[in-house]
Amino acid sequence: MGCPLNFSNGRFVCGCHFSMFDASKNGQAYQGLSSQWLAQVLLRLDAATGNIYAEGIEGLVYGRVSNLNVS
Repeated sequence: MGCPLNFSNGRFVCGCHFSMFDASKNGQAYQGLSSQWLAQVLLRLDAATGNIYAEGIEGLVYGRVSNLNVS
């Protein structure tokens, strides 16, 4: 919901809403008031160079009408 998260003991923790998200399960909410999982950044690995590129977002990004479009 737009709050900053802290990463501690393998989980993301929201201090605003007391929600916890499991990093090993794609950001699944498992405790607290959150009604959604964390949005996922879609990555692409360029095998030739070893570079990793962010190519989009899966899930809703708080405060945006639609997901980000990366070209």
